[in-house]
Parts: sequence; structure tokens; C-alpha cells
Amino acid sequence: MIDAPLERVWSLHTDIDTWPSWNADVDQAKLDGPLQVGNSFGWKTHGLDITSTIREIVPGERLVWGGPANGIEGVHVWTFEQAGSQVRVHTEESWSGAPRPPPPPSSARPCTTP
Repeated sequence: MIDAPLERVWSLHTDIDTWPSWNADVDQAKLDGPLQVGNSFGWKTHGLDITSTIREIVPGERLVWGGPANGIEGVHVWTFEQAGSQVRVHTEESWSGAPRPPPPPSSARPCTTP
């Protein structure tokens, strides 16, 4: 439960560019265009560069996005519900596909033998 008005919680969550300022797990985030179904945003989390596409918006109630990352197709569903003076936020994440290990850092060189 979040002790804040629903409008404030929704506003923070849908201002994707500011995610790194309040979500320690997000290193960068940038929405390409306005928040609308079909638009994408890039974000970095836990060493992954992810591009997600907005799939559904129900203002003040529900936000769904998804996209590929490291061999999987992930879908994130966020719901928001006013509960008295607080807001209940529920999130679900699902994915399909076989995860691939991340690529080695660009400075790493493969070891070769003559």
C-alpha cells in the first residue's frame, strides 16, 4: 500500500523518463514519444538493455508493456486501486522463451590457441 493519492502514484509510474529517480533497480529509462499504446521505451536494469512496447493503458487503473530481453519475451502488468486514502499497486511479470546469457563486456577478448 502506498500512502498517496492515486493520481500521484499513477503520474509517477507513467512518467517513464523519471523512473531512475525513484526506482533503484532502473539505471536509465526513456520513452519514445507520448505515453500511448504502440509506443516504445528503452530502459536499463540489472545490466540488461531492454526495449518495451506499451500494450494497454487504462488511465489510473492499468498499464501493460512487454518486449524481448536476452532471448525471452516478457510482459509486465501493473494495476492501481484506490483503497481509502492509500493506493494498492499490484504487478505481475511473465515471460516465455529460453534465457540467453548476457554477452561478454566489449573489452573481453576470446581466448584462442594457435
